[in-house]
Amino acid sequence: MSQSSSSDSTFVKLFAMVIGVLVLFTFAIYFMANMVGTGDKPMDEFKRQVLIDRVAPAGAVRTGDTVEAVVVAAAPKTPAELYNMCSACHDSGAANAPLKGDAAGWEARSAAAGGIDGLIASAIAGKGGMPARGGTAFSDEEMAEVVKFLVGQ
Repeated sequence: MSQSSSSDSTFVKLFAMVIGVLVLFTFAIYFMANMVGTGDKPMDEFKRQVLIDRVAPAGAVRTGDTVEAVVVAAAPKTPAELYNMCSACHDSGAANAPLKGDAAGWEARSAAAGGIDGLIASAIAGKGGMPARGGTAFSDEEMAEVVKFLVGQ
């Protein structure tokens, strides 16, 4: 029985020593962290702004009628500026696109489509290799302007 009591006593002493060392280690880490850390010093304004900018969201979604900022509409573009999006195909004839300034080609297409209104409708809906609205986000009015510019009217 003394062997068991002796080994239990040794275990308890060793266990208490390990716990004591862990507690001392914990306090040492705590005190070192307090020495290195900034403590209660307030953050200077530059660091605060850098931190705010770093964690700011990339964008915001606004819904409803409570918009704080006034949204300014983009200035309307001229037909020539709108045509820049179309020129890649209509200047080179890519995908069988009719060329700008080809009066005979536009005359035949206009007759087949039912006039300028038919050309505008097919430009809005897309035709052949051209996607709807020429792959742009142009409004119906902008599409009408650019088709008239392209045809030469």
